[in-house]
Amino acid sequence: MKTKTYEVFTFDELDQVAKDKAINDCIVTWMECEQLVPEDAIDGYTKAIVTSEHMQTPWFCGSYIWDYCKEQVEVECRRMWYCQNGEFDSWIEEE
Repeated sequence: MKTKTYEVFTFDELDQVAKDKAINDCIVTWMECEQLVPEDAIDGYTKAIVTSEHMQTPWFCGSYIWDYCKEQVEVECRRMWYCQNGEFDSWIEEE
């Protein structure tokens, strides 16, 4: 059996297009599974949902989450390894 090897990157090593993909994937994951929203992002996340519903613009919900939770999304993204295109590879093990 052959072993395939490939490079993985931290969030900060990605180019902007790949970072945007990682950010979007993180936000979509939160919207699909609210239990994954970090505790320190819950207030901003809830505000984004309420704003989206109030404005009757559910298609902007992800943008509102980014507006209100940018720091928490970036922290979450920095906890992962990525392929060069911004696809999630694995979690960085905490020491």
